[in-house]
Amino acid sequence: MKLSKTTMAKTIKAITMAAIASVSMTTFAADVAPTSPQLSVQLWSIKDDVAADFEGTLKKLKAMGFDGVEFAGNFGAYEKDPKGLKAFLEKTGLKPSGAHVHFDKLSPENFDATVAFYKAIDCKYLIIPMDKRAFTPEGAKEVAAELEVIQKKLAPHGMHTGYHNHKPEMLGHMGKTP
Repeated sequence: MKLSKTTMAKTIKAITMAAIASVSMTTFAADVAPTSPQLSVQLWSIKDDVAADFEGTLKKLKAMGFDGVEFAGNFGAYEKDPKGLKAFLEKTGLKPSGAHVHFDKLSPENFDATVAFYKAIDCKYLIIPMDKRAFTPEGAKEVAAELEVIQKKLAPHGMHTGYHNHKPEMLGHMGKTP
């Protein structure tokens, strides 16, 4: 598998930024225990490569020095096979650092199946990738309240949730972020 020049450039930039952040964070947080995995890739950033060759792309990431991956909804042939995915990750030497999971996957009717899948691959961080409600102060409060409810449901499973913000959440109304 060959990554495109654009993808490779973005990956190298991400590695460089991660290394800079790592050095900076180490300088300021020497007493904090290291995380596992140490260096991880958000698979959404290379979604086309993942879609074209899931296993080959993950193997290539490991060969590049990454320790983990943050899933973004594409699991290749393992979409309905979390045990197979776990075995592949172990064989490859990668760990799940988290996953982008939309609110609908954490709704009451989907919660148990979603949690079971991610528990099976030892993924503890289920991150909401975006919600347009968070673009306004009122909507951001709704999102925060929903995240709080979900976190209370995830806690007994040893799992956590969070929110991946983007530019619109940071612009806010009249110069204030929601």
